[in-house]
Amino acid sequence: GNGMLDITLLIFLYTLRLSGLEYSLLDTLFVFRGTIPTFIAPYFIKRFPYKKLKIFGILAQALKRVLWIGCLLCFTNNLKLCGIMMFVAYFVCDFVETPSSVANSDMNIRLGDYQMYRSGERLTSFQGVYGWFTGPITTLVGLIIPLLLLRNGFNNRYDILKNGFNNQYDILFLDSARNGILIIPILVDLIGYLLMVIPPLFWNYNIDQHEYVIKVLKQREKLANEGYLPATYEGGLDFEEPGELKDGIPVNAHEILERVKAEEAAAAAQTAEVASAE
Repeated sequence: GNGMLDITLLIFLYTLRLSGLEYSLLDTLFVFRGTIPTFIAPYFIKRFPYKKLKIFGILAQALKRVLWIGCLLCFTNNLKLCGIMMFVAYFVCDFVETPSSVANSDMNIRLGDYQMYRSGERLTSFQGVYGWFTGPITTLVGLIIPLLLLRNGFNNRYDILKNGFNNQYDILFLDSARNGILIIPILVDLIGYLLMVIPPLFWNYNIDQHEYVIKVLKQREKLANEGYLPATYEGGLDFEEPGELKDGIPVNAHEILERVKAEEAAAAAQTAEVASAE
């Protein structure tokens, strides 16, 4: 969460007590946690719907927080093991979550196609409007978490209103104090990720719908190149009535696509047959 201390620094420096070459090597290894899954992410994007990947990624991040809290509570008396297990949880959870992040980037492009389909424009800049509402909440959380840190040991004096924000980073070397300081913001993060699962449950934009959108956009492009630029375009694919719509896309988009693909395949086969006869 905003206001949280850097968790990698807390693991490497204050828990594992690393420095010099050891710190650099482990930090370099940590950077590559998402490299391999990024290359194999397309396989998962094709095999699983975006909704499942999104929820899986959020739950992976939530699980990471649960494992961190478990390490801090279960390995209180074994500093090295606590740091190693926290690092392993961080590495593995980010590793398996990477395909979800790649799918999210891919879906942002698909959403731009959908915006173009519905409005004729890619409303990329309009997404910043949501920041007007989320910005104050983010700032508020960024103010609350440091207060919780101060109240749970990050300040050497508990009366922060009287003594001010007199932060003592050396206190993070004390195991008992560090665990209390860490668990509070991690709990806030965990609650946030569990709440983030709710919106994707209502996601209903699938591959067939996107493929239909692309075909309609290509049809509009062809018309535009021919000089036909209607003020509005409400027709379905190949100028057929789109029928029942949901979020602007025909409910039977899959059936329409299958029919169009069959017609295209038949036309291609006929063209090939004519060419071979000649």
